Amino acid sequence: MQGTTALKTHSVLRWDLPRLHYLLALLDDQGRAMLRPALWRQWQNEVDERAARVRALIAARSGQAGLDVTIVRSLEVVRDTAYGRTPGRTPRQALEFLARGNEAWRIAASVRTVGTYLDLTRLAYAVEVLAAGCAALHGEPGHLLITIWDPSETRILAEARAIAADAGLHLAAVGLYPLPKLLPSTGGSLRACKAITT
Repeated sequence: MQGTTALKTHSVLRWDLPRLHYLLALLDDQGRAMLRPALWRQWQNEVDERAARVRALIAARSGQAGLDVTIVRSLEVVRDTAYGRTPGRTPRQALEFLARGNEAWRIAASVRTVGTYLDLTRLAYAVEVLAAGCAALHGEPGHLLITIWDPSETRILAEARAIAADAGLHLAAVGLYPLPKLLPSTGGSLRACKAITT
């Protein structure tokens, strides 16, 4: 019996948890909340509480498994805008502000524009894939970004690939989909997998 050699790799889990995304998406084109003040405050509290619960769960589970985990906070520099504290700031101005302090955002802003805060939040997901998957940005050649997606989120990886191509960068990333998302909950079969992959 021949022995097998396990491939040893150091894996880092980067969690891009939507938080400020949920606030920015509800701003008008002048950075004002599109909700009544009481509902806006309630929404902010709900978003913050959910983010705290998810972060705590990730910390607890990853700690038990001995995993190296990073929580991504690329939108943190526009936190005041996300909370509606900078009325008058347009989505384009927010994008320019993000691009000033972050190379991945600078590259994205050089090949993409935004018209709404919802556009900016969608771009934020692609920028995180770009930052984690391009050696030119993270400085660690030979790394492969493996993203876990819901099939409805394929546009994020597609947009990151398009931005990388437009900017002349190589994006080393693949998207994996959890099997329960691919197979129906009742009567699923391998034929369904074959139909999806062909």
